[in-house]
Amino acid sequence: MVFSLIGYRGTGKSTIGKRLAEKLNLPFCDSDTIIEQQAERTIAQIFTDEGESGFRDLESSVVVQLMNSRKGIIAWGGGVILSEVNRAEIQKSKKTIWLTATAQTLFSRIYGDKNSASTRPALTYLDPLEEIQFNLNKRETLYRQCADVEFNTENQSLDTIVDQLAQQLSEPDIS
Repeated sequence: MVFSLIGYRGTGKSTIGKRLAEKLNLPFCDSDTIIEQQAERTIAQIFTDEGESGFRDLESSVVVQLMNSRKGIIAWGGGVILSEVNRAEIQKSKKTIWLTATAQTLFSRIYGDKNSASTRPALTYLDPLEEIQFNLNKRETLYRQCADVEFNTENQSLDTIVDQLAQQLSEPDIS
C-alpha cells in the first residue's frame, strides 16, 4: 500500500513525508532521491545534460518502478503530474495528498534554502516568483486530478501537519 505526497517544490513533501512515515511506522521514499541514485547525478545535472524531457523520462521510469515495488509513503517530484502515465500510476495509491502553499511562501522556502540552486533547476526563464506562479497555475488542475486530499502547509508547525495527516491516513475509507 502506497500513500503519495504530491505538490510543487517547497511544499514540504520530503520533510513531511519522512516525519509522517516515522510516526506511522512506514517506509519512506523520495522519488527525486531514487532518480539521482539511479542516474548517478543530481537533478540539476540531469537537466543540464539531458534537458527537462530527459529528466521526465527518467522520472516516469521511476514512477512505475516505485508504484510496483514500494510500500509506505512516497514523496514525488513537483512536476511528476505533468505526465498522464505518471498521474494514472499515482492514482493507484491508497491515498494521494496534495500539499499546497502560496507562491510567495514557496518562493521564500525555495530561495531560503542554501542548497536550492544546486538541487532545484529553473524551469523557465521567468523571474523566480513569476515562475512559481506560472507553474502553479499550469499544474493546479493536474494536482487536483490526482489528489484525494488537499492540505495547506502554511502557518502550521511540522508537528501539527504530521499529526493531522497521520490522522487522515489512519482513518478507514468509507465507500
